[in-house]
Amino acid sequence: MNILTLLPPIFYAITAVFWTFLIIISFKRYKHYAKEQKLFSKLSLIVGFFAFTAVSANILFIYRYLATEHPQAMMWVDWAILALNTTAAIVTSVLFTHQSINDALTNIIHKIETLDELNEQKQEQLEVIQERDEFISFQQVLLDINQIMLSMADPNKMLDKVCYQFCQYEAFSVAWIGFAEYNADNLPISFFHDSAEPRFLSNDFVSVLDHNEPFANGPSSQAMLTCKSVLIEDTQSDLRFSQWHSRAKFSQIKSVLAIPMIAKDGDRPLGVLTLYSQNTLTSENAIIGILETITHTMITRFIRLNNQIKLEKLRQKNLNELNILKNILDTLPESIYYKDTQLRYIGANKRYLDSEEISSVADIIGKTDEQVYGDSTKSEVSAIEHRVINSGKDIIKQIEQKGSRYFAVDKMKFFNSNSTLMGIIGRSTDITTQHITHLDHIRNEKLYHDILDSIPDLAIQFFDADRRIVKWNVPNILMFGYSKEEAIGKKVEELIYPKELREDFIRKVDSWLTQNRPMLPVRMKLDTKNGKGVTVHGSYVLQNRLSKTPMFISVYIKS
Repeated sequence: MNILTLLPPIFYAITAVFWTFLIIISFKRYKHYAKEQKLFSKLSLIVGFFAFTAVSANILFIYRYLATEHPQAMMWVDWAILALNTTAAIVTSVLFTHQSINDALTNIIHKIETLDELNEQKQEQLEVIQERDEFISFQQVLLDINQIMLSMADPNKMLDKVCYQFCQYEAFSVAWIGFAEYNADNLPISFFHDSAEPRFLSNDFVSVLDHNEPFANGPSSQAMLTCKSVLIEDTQSDLRFSQWHSRAKFSQIKSVLAIPMIAKDGDRPLGVLTLYSQNTLTSENAIIGILETITHTMITRFIRLNNQIKLEKLRQKNLNELNILKNILDTLPESIYYKDTQLRYIGANKRYLDSEEISSVADIIGKTDEQVYGDSTKSEVSAIEHRVINSGKDIIKQIEQKGSRYFAVDKMKFFNSNSTLMGIIGRSTDITTQHITHLDHIRNEKLYHDILDSIPDLAIQFFDADRRIVKWNVPNILMFGYSKEEAIGKKVEELIYPKELREDFIRKVDSWLTQNRPMLPVRMKLDTKNGKGVTVHGSYVLQNRLSKTPMFISVYIKS
């Protein structure tokens, strides 16, 4: 073996020493820069690994060369590889260990790391800007929704428009609202907008509220049942959304948020707002709390609008009823007005306005008589009405004269459904004709009685079905000795009939009433107050036998 055959293993051994030295330096550098300069630490680890590989290859080459029984001289290619290997080991060791070179390399690596940090900062800034832009976009959507709630008077159109507006925010592609009655089995979709491609909602889409059904595990159903917001962060991994995995995948729905629509704390949800997002929503996302707040505002506004519509319908109904009542009052032949407890006019019918020469009811509404008439002409009327309000006693059919006309006047209190005094109703009926007739009748009757009282020895008595005296003229006083006050109200048989004639008199009266058997004229002796008695001829007349108030007339003449 000559010197040429020994040169390769010698050179490989020297190269292996350099590579081994490089492994040691790399390991030290790796530990030194592990915390401060991670990139340089990783580079040291790579160099060390490369050096270890080179040492292993050199040892293997030496072993293979020495193990050969007839080693041959190296070809020029082997010398070239060995030269490059040795040069690489020496140059790498020098570069890696020389201080100035290390400083330059460290500076380069530091600049690289600085560029990485700047890139990371820019990336974070871009993310912040993106989040800010998304939040600004979300705020604009919220402003639009608030404007919708403030401007729209139809609650149904308002919710339909709100669903559409939610989908104008790029994060949401589907929004729907469902309302359910108490103890309902499912939650139907009442309002919705679906801008997903392909559409997520279908005609058979339903949220079940029965705990025993698998569909009841969905976010909308759980929000309705638990009265809490439900968030599905990942529609593909969350088992609660397993029934709709494939549909969500095709429509690119990543997250779902269901918010119960509760008007007041402690109340059961009236419905649920469900939003489907093509972005990933997490429980830390700030917009969830904002959405819960605006959902509360939305359902409160919806209830208020519904109540306003109900009140308007009730007001219209009451107005129609009032118009009907007004038309009825205007057709009555009586003058009618009504006032509150302060005696201010609430209303009046047409006949009253015409009688008082008032052009419109609006001229008296809310005014007192003093304000309407401007003088004391109605002061007596107001005083009477005050007494009715304060004393609690109504005035019924009080006759009042105005000029040549006569009126029957009623003044009555009226109350609401809670028995609260609301005011007074005045009614005035023109009874001039009837009253004049009544006065004529009174005058005629007085004249009649004056005539009867002026006929001597003609005693005329009126008595009812119970035989009680109703009228007793002056000749009766002279004939029987009893005054009108003593006679009226007494039974005829007890006052002037002897005991032996009383039963027969009673039987004849009853027989005439029940069997229409008239009493015949008779001559008899009747009792007097002084006890002497008087003999008379008696005749009898029965009026209105079949009515409720039959009247007997008896006429007695001394014989």
